[in-house]
Amino acid sequence: MPSLGTGFIDYYIDGVWYPESASTLVQLVLGSIVIVSWIGFYAGHRAARRLSRC
Repeated sequence: MPSLGTGFIDYYIDGVWYPESASTLVQLVLGSIVIVSWIGFYAGHRAARRLSRC
């Protein structure tokens, strides 16, 4: 198979799933989702540990 020349995301996702002009916005939204999910996981883990001590 020939090389893509760029990365997988650049070749298959940028400009296909969302417009290239929205690339920065999409990265910020996805990064925010990841951060919020980790905060939620941490809070849930702490609450479960606190409940298991009782």
